[in-house]
Amino acid sequence: MRNLLFVASNWTSTSFDLWEEESSDHFYTRMVQRRALLVGTAFATMMGDSATASTLSGAATAITATLPQFWDVNRQLVLYEYGPVLRGKSSYKDVAVVLGIIHGYAKDGVYGYTNDQILASAYQIATSLTRSRLRPPMPEYILAFTPLHSRYPEDVYDGFGTSLGNPWYLAPAAMA
Repeated sequence: MRNLLFVASNWTSTSFDLWEEESSDHFYTRMVQRRALLVGTAFATMMGDSATASTLSGAATAITATLPQFWDVNRQLVLYEYGPVLRGKSSYKDVAVVLGIIHGYAKDGVYGYTNDQILASAYQIATSLTRSRLRPPMPEYILAFTPLHSRYPEDVYDGFGTSLGNPWYLAPAAMA
């Protein structure tokens, strides 16, 4: 519970993104923190600890209130972060948004898998990379079945250094 109480007290602080590249306010982090706090609330309630349950629930409610800030109405996209945005990411797209739903959805209707904003964002992320950007060799059978892409369109890390990026295997798995 101490870890969750720490989150409840510190979720407003900036944090590093999923890729440990940028300190900011991140959609992924907020979604996962929210879910953890809701699960912790249920556990504290089950254990009869109403004070902890109230603290965790209050923080989860406050996080929920911040989630709409990630929606960029002009881009029709859930931004992966806001704040000192976007070191080298002019597309504003990142598969971290999709991973945020996978890891952070609390089955309560808040940014679920079928949410229109999430679907619009997932579509933009999935279509943001073209075949021409992928590093050869890419077997044709893989391209036929999976939209391969890296973490974000501007990604240059290829696993060893920098190049045109690399299809990161968890990205298409997350999109599927």
